[in-house]
Amino acid sequence: MQIKEAFQDTYLAQTKEEFELGFKHWLSWAMRARLEPIKQAAKSRKKHWEGVIKWFDTRLSNGFLEGMNTKIQAAKRKAYGYRSFRSYSTIIYMLTAKLDFSKINPSLK
Repeated sequence: MQIKEAFQDTYLAQTKEEFELGFKHWLSWAMRARLEPIKQAAKSRKKHWEGVIKWFDTRLSNGFLEGMNTKIQAAKRKAYGYRSFRSYSTIIYMLTAKLDFSKINPSLK
Protein backbone atom coordinates (compact mmCIF):
# COMPACT_ATOMS: atom_id res chain seq x y z
CA MET A 1 0.00 0.00 0.00
CA GLN A 2 2.99 2.32 0.26
CA ILE A 3 3.10 2.73 -3.50
CA LYS A 4 -0.55 3.79 -3.55
CA GLU A 5 0.04 6.35 -0.79
CA ALA A 6 3.17 7.61 -2.56
CA PHE A 7 1.10 8.18 -5.70
CA GLN A 8 -1.46 10.19 -3.74
CA ASP A 9 1.32 12.21 -2.11
CA THR A 10 2.58 13.38 -5.51
CA TYR A 11 -0.59 15.46 -5.79
CA LEU A 12 0.36 17.42 -2.66
CA ALA A 13 3.36 19.03 -4.39
CA GLN A 14 3.67 22.79 -4.03
CA THR A 15 5.38 23.45 -7.36
CA LYS A 16 5.04 22.00 -10.84
CA GLU A 17 8.69 20.89 -10.77
CA GLU A 18 8.14 19.09 -7.45
CA PHE A 19 5.01 17.46 -8.87
CA GLU A 20 6.80 16.31 -12.02
CA LEU A 21 9.79 14.97 -10.08
CA GLY A 22 7.56 13.12 -7.62
CA PHE A 23 5.54 11.68 -10.46
CA LYS A 24 8.67 10.49 -12.28
CA HIS A 25 9.90 8.88 -9.05
CA TRP A 26 6.56 7.13 -8.57
CA LEU A 27 6.53 5.87 -12.19
CA SER A 28 9.99 4.41 -11.76
CA TRP A 29 8.99 2.68 -8.54
CA ALA A 30 5.71 1.39 -10.00
CA MET A 31 7.38 -0.03 -13.11
CA ARG A 32 9.69 -2.11 -10.88
CA ALA A 33 6.78 -3.38 -8.75
CA ARG A 34 5.95 -7.07 -8.76
CA LEU A 35 2.22 -6.44 -8.93
CA GLU A 36 0.93 -6.43 -12.48
CA PRO A 37 -2.01 -4.06 -11.75
CA ILE A 38 0.47 -1.46 -10.42
CA LYS A 39 2.59 -1.83 -13.55
CA GLN A 40 -0.50 -1.41 -15.73
CA ALA A 41 -1.50 1.73 -13.82
CA ALA A 42 2.01 3.13 -14.29
CA LYS A 43 1.96 2.38 -18.02
CA SER A 44 -1.41 4.10 -18.36
CA ARG A 45 -0.20 7.21 -16.53
CA LYS A 46 3.01 7.28 -18.53
CA LYS A 47 0.99 7.07 -21.74
CA HIS A 48 -1.01 10.13 -20.60
CA TRP A 49 2.01 11.99 -19.21
CA GLU A 50 1.14 15.38 -20.72
CA GLY A 51 -2.40 15.30 -19.36
CA VAL A 52 -1.24 14.29 -15.90
CA ILE A 53 1.31 17.10 -15.78
CA LYS A 54 -1.25 19.57 -17.19
CA TRP A 55 -3.49 18.75 -14.21
CA PHE A 56 -1.10 20.72 -12.00
CA ASP A 57 -1.91 23.92 -13.92
CA THR A 58 -5.65 23.43 -14.35
CA ARG A 59 -6.66 21.17 -11.43
CA LEU A 60 -9.40 19.87 -13.72
CA SER A 61 -10.42 16.27 -14.09
CA ASN A 62 -12.89 14.50 -16.32
CA GLY A 63 -15.19 13.81 -13.36
CA PHE A 64 -17.73 16.37 -14.57
CA LEU A 65 -17.84 14.78 -18.02
CA GLU A 66 -18.23 11.31 -16.52
CA GLY A 67 -21.16 12.57 -14.44
CA MET A 68 -22.81 14.12 -17.48
CA ASN A 69 -22.31 10.92 -19.44
CA THR A 70 -24.05 8.98 -16.65
CA LYS A 71 -27.03 11.35 -16.86
CA ILE A 72 -27.14 11.09 -20.64
CA GLN A 73 -27.10 7.30 -20.45
CA ALA A 74 -30.01 7.48 -17.97
CA ALA A 75 -31.87 9.72 -20.43
CA LYS A 76 -31.19 7.19 -23.17
CA ARG A 77 -32.85 4.48 -21.07
CA LYS A 78 -35.82 6.74 -20.28
CA ALA A 79 -36.20 7.70 -23.93
CA TYR A 80 -36.42 4.08 -25.03
CA GLY A 81 -39.28 3.76 -27.48
CA TYR A 82 -39.27 7.36 -28.65
CA ARG A 83 -38.61 7.56 -32.36
CA SER A 84 -36.97 10.94 -32.78
CA PHE A 85 -33.70 12.45 -31.64
CA ARG A 86 -35.66 15.52 -30.59
CA SER A 87 -37.47 13.52 -27.89
CA TYR A 88 -34.16 12.05 -26.73
CA SER A 89 -32.48 15.45 -26.59
CA THR A 90 -35.47 16.91 -24.70
CA ILE A 91 -35.17 14.22 -22.05
CA ILE A 92 -31.41 14.87 -21.77
CA TYR A 93 -32.13 18.56 -21.30
CA MET A 94 -34.81 17.87 -18.67
CA LEU A 95 -32.45 15.65 -16.67
CA THR A 96 -29.36 17.85 -16.85
CA ALA A 97 -30.66 21.43 -16.86
CA LYS A 98 -31.74 21.52 -13.18
CA LEU A 99 -34.89 23.38 -14.13
CA ASP A 100 -37.04 24.92 -11.38
CA PHE A 101 -40.69 24.07 -11.99
CA SER A 102 -41.86 25.45 -8.64
CA LYS A 103 -42.99 28.73 -10.26
CA ILE A 104 -45.48 26.96 -12.52
CA ASN A 105 -46.33 24.23 -10.03
CA PRO A 106 -45.82 25.32 -6.39
CA SER A 107 -46.46 21.77 -5.09
CA LEU A 108 -43.02 20.75 -6.52
CA LYS A 109 -41.03 22.62 -3.85
